[in-house]
Amino acid sequence: MTEKKKCCKGRRGVIRNRKKSKPVRPSCLECVEKHLGAAWVLIAEHRDGYPHKTLAVGHLHEAEDESQEWPELHDSIREVRKEYQQKGEIPEMERLSLMIEEIGKNIED
Repeated sequence: MTEKKKCCKGRRGVIRNRKKSKPVRPSCLECVEKHLGAAWVLIAEHRDGYPHKTLAVGHLHEAEDESQEWPELHDSIREVRKEYQQKGEIPEMERLSLMIEEIGKNIED
């Protein structure tokens, strides 16, 4: 039998397929925070002229993927990713950080 790959040991929820309500993969708030933090740094570097837009978009997508257990956060990350990717609009990272902080208060360790 093949052993299933485990997620990090961060604060997790279970992602459910919104149509089938079947668990898809674990969701991890600490991973969301990690990917948003990486995207934040890369976006700042892109503004300074470094060619990091694609990397930033990738980290925003990973944060989006990891946040499916929390629909409001997931939808907000998806929205800022698309705006940054399509229009170059800088995401309101502080707002997303506050959302993560609020969700984290409600997750039992």
